[in-house]
Amino acid sequence: MDVIQWSMDCQVKHGNDDQEMLIRILGSAR
Repeated sequence: MDVIQWSMDCQVKHGNDDQEMLIRILGSAR
């Protein structure tokens, strides 16, 4: 799954509630 698309969907659904999870995913994607 594309991380950017996932993050955009996440922001639409949850705002910044999942920011920590996004940071973890971005960190693991490196």
